[in-house]
Amino acid sequence: MIHFNKKLLLGAIFMSLTFTGCNEILDEQPRSIYTVDYFSTADGVNQSFTSLYRQLRLLYGNGYFMSNCQKRNG
Repeated sequence: MIHFNKKLLLGAIFMSLTFTGCNEILDEQPRSIYTVDYFSTADGVNQSFTSLYRQLRLLYGNGYFMSNCQKRNG
């Protein structure tokens, strides 16, 4: 029982030291900064919609084609 408690205590100490958060890791740096003029042009709006559609495709993938393959005839 004492051997089990030592392992548990050492595991808890190891996890508390390993999984503590650091401010440097948790702070997010912006990948890009949009200005007010970015959305005032048609090109900027088109680029923003293109990036939205790209993210949706990554999220949903080719789900339409996958669901067609799973349907059974009959």
